[in-house]
Amino acid sequence: MSSINSPFSTRAAPLQSIDILCFRHGQTTRNASGLIQGQDNGPDTQLTALGQAQAEKTGQTLKERYPNITRFYTSQLGRCLETTQLIAKYFQNASIIKWDNLKAVNHDMYDGMDYQLRNKLCAHYYKNLLKTQADTPLDPFIKWKHNPLAGAETYYQVWERAIKTLIEISEDFIKKNGTTNITPSINLLNEESRNQTQVQLAVAATTVFIQSLITRSQYEYNGGENEVLPLFFELPQPLPNCIMARFRYHPQESQLEKKIQFIGLENLVPANVL
Repeated sequence: MSSINSPFSTRAAPLQSIDILCFRHGQTTRNASGLIQGQDNGPDTQLTALGQAQAEKTGQTLKERYPNITRFYTSQLGRCLETTQLIAKYFQNASIIKWDNLKAVNHDMYDGMDYQLRNKLCAHYYKNLLKTQADTPLDPFIKWKHNPLAGAETYYQVWERAIKTLIEISEDFIKKNGTTNITPSINLLNEESRNQTQVQLAVAATTVFIQSLITRSQYEYNGGENEVLPLFFELPQPLPNCIMARFRYHPQESQLEKKIQFIGLENLVPANVL
């Protein structure tokens, strides 16, 4: 794996880590209809009334739990941008920064396709793919490296873009804000104090972006088992709209795949707004 050199080597007190909140956008018309949207930014990929309510409630609860967020990063996709705007308005003087690489996965011909049809096509494709690899050493990322439709991003490409994007955003945040307001993790008393006072950075993203980071981090930090890693739509519990995933950026980590660590999930939206 490639590594990214840390810019902190000359600092007297190197930054240990910072935490990042990644939240999924609110419900869209296509979400409600079970259709893939990808990088499509058409009218049916925008927030529904329910999606707006989810974002509003997330903003209210997020302000109570993470009062010190100062910067929100989002793609220019309408569903992510509107979700960010509805959340950020609860944070006085918080900035919204548009970041191109936060764009959704390129599904190519998948865009607009029914979820269930996509799942059936992929299940057939990967079943045959695994048969052809039966006599070769197991590659945990074999599904991640192949896509049945030419032109679409592979899951591995999505993960590489996702982790490099969070690193870029973290470094941009540090550059713009300095490190005086970011306490090195070694000095934190417990996770709860970190939750409430240390998190200053939030990112709007899509399901595939967030789930690829979660799955890869769990594989790296929990001692990956000798098995093929699943794709996001093969998991039993898909990420709901406006779910909050907390990640930790480790600038000093030499391995790219361990620079972003998954910490946990939080659902800030009550059941009656899901």
